[in-house]
Amino acid sequence: MQEINYKFKNKELLDLAFTHSSYGAENNERLEFLGDRVLGLVMSDILYGLNISEGEMTKALSNLVCGECLSKKIDTLDIVKHIKVGDNFDKKKDLSEKVKAGLFEAIAGAVYLDGGLDAGREFIENVFDKKEIRKAVNVDLDYKTQLQERLQQKGYEVGDWEYRSSKKESGFLVKFLLKDRNVASGEGAKIKEAEQAAAKKALMDIL
Repeated sequence: MQEINYKFKNKELLDLAFTHSSYGAENNERLEFLGDRVLGLVMSDILYGLNISEGEMTKALSNLVCGECLSKKIDTLDIVKHIKVGDNFDKKKDLSEKVKAGLFEAIAGAVYLDGGLDAGREFIENVFDKKEIRKAVNVDLDYKTQLQERLQQKGYEVGDWEYRSSKKESGFLVKFLLKDRNVASGEGAKIKEAEQAAAKKALMDIL
């Protein structure tokens, strides 16, 4: 399949991977189950090679294989159009994050069955680049850096935003302003903690 950069020897596996449970008894649920394990194993092996702690591995794995992330991968690959669904399935209403994440896992499972673990790993590594994986390792550690990168990707310059802090009885309140517009705020016992909280909120809620 050109979109995922893998050529199936067994075309029936490819067809099954794209068959949603609403289509009938023969569907991709078992492949989804298998693909979830393949994805977890491959990602865990990649993270192990980064020489980070078990706790950091756990957090990064959760960030990389969550439903939101896998759903976005399906959107990027532009392959959800191939999914086979039942007559009562409304693609405009029912094509949820969960469905798309399940599709990704089913494809991973199908690639594994068709070409083995090496093929499964190659498919996953083609979809998740090294920079993205390393970023996931630090996702809970430096929200300010992530926010800066996101803003620059959107065309903003460093002088377009700032953090303004004020003292409170319980610590500090920091407001994140983008072109003088209050976008998000955060609190913390220290200014740096409050800045991270504000950056995290801006990343999650606004940008």
